Amino acid sequence: MTANVLISNIQFFRNADRIECRPPLFIPVLPPGRPLDFTMGALEMPVVSKRAATVLRIHAPRDFESIPAVVDGVQGEYDAINLNKIVKCLDETRASFEVRPPGDKVRPDKAGFYRHVFRIVIDRSKVGDIALFRLGGWNSQLSPIRKLEMHL
Repeated sequence: MTANVLISNIQFFRNADRIECRPPLFIPVLPPGRPLDFTMGALEMPVVSKRAATVLRIHAPRDFESIPAVVDGVQGEYDAINLNKIVKCLDETRASFEVRPPGDKVRPDKAGFYRHVFRIVIDRSKVGDIALFRLGGWNSQLSPIRKLEMHL
């Protein structure tokens, strides 16, 4: 698939599917600002500097794929990060959240999924040795394990 098709479909990044494309991806910056080591690009796609990508490769080598990217109007080397793990691990006894009801008229395709998560509490027993993942049931949320956060 081409980068244009890839960029037009958010589900590629939310579903943790392997992505095949010809790099580099071209990523618009919205809103414009100072370059960061980590930001969320269009379609909830994580975009990281080469330095941050190196840290991820060291501490979470099996949890993502990186795709070389060019960030519009920004000097430097970047990668788009595609997480390949979704873990249903929200500790629902301690977290604060709202679930879409069955028969949700606004988003029937999301019935039973989290509508909002106000306070994330991860059940570590469900994560195992995964360091970086999308939160199952709320796939737009990236969840790095604290030991990874310290290195970024």
